[in-house]
Amino acid sequence: NLWKAAQGKIVSMTVAPEVKNLNILINFAKKHNILLQAGHTAATYAQMLKGYKAGIKHATHLYNAMSGFHHRDLGAAGAVLYLKDFSAEIIADGVHVHPAVVSFLRQVKPIENIVLVTDALRPTGQTDGPFIANGEEVIFDKVWKRKSDGVIAGSALTMLQGIKNLIDFGYTLPEAVRCASTNPARLLGLTHKGTLAAGMDADIVLFDKAFHPLRTLLSAK
Repeated sequence: NLWKAAQGKIVSMTVAPEVKNLNILINFAKKHNILLQAGHTAATYAQMLKGYKAGIKHATHLYNAMSGFHHRDLGAAGAVLYLKDFSAEIIADGVHVHPAVVSFLRQVKPIENIVLVTDALRPTGQTDGPFIANGEEVIFDKVWKRKSDGVIAGSALTMLQGIKNLIDFGYTLPEAVRCASTNPARLLGLTHKGTLAAGMDADIVLFDKAFHPLRTLLSAK
């Protein structure tokens, strides 16, 4: 199975809360300290609530690839917004999620429950083509789009640009940096990463006011 193939190194997994035998998966994840994330799902609010009560309290790239908010059924996205301690990832490229919606998330969620992700495809940062992602050629147009039909294939966001975007969308610099470091480290149980403090791993990126990276420091651990 996947656990054996990964030699016990799986730290998180995205699951649709509406799948059958959900409790079996949740119990396995708890036993092996795997963070379960709700995502790629068509779940109703009732199904999301069932998963939440069983222990699924984090969402994979909120709004994207999940049932949306509707006034007759909150759906997956609405459930994440409604349940205060449900944490959520957000792709802050301004395309996958409208900037105003990214800002709205900050208004309804404690900052510690927001995690910045890039969801970037492999060619991100590549300057010379052809650009290949998931076995298909893609072209860059703010995001990566399939050359064959122009459908969005994935993000081209970098983490540093994501921090800048969060600030442009109304977050403070400390809040944006926290979304990219402290929050994900805590969720994944990385007790020695995510903050600048004595005894923590010194994984640090220095950047200027224009968000250009100046230097990267990596812990020797």
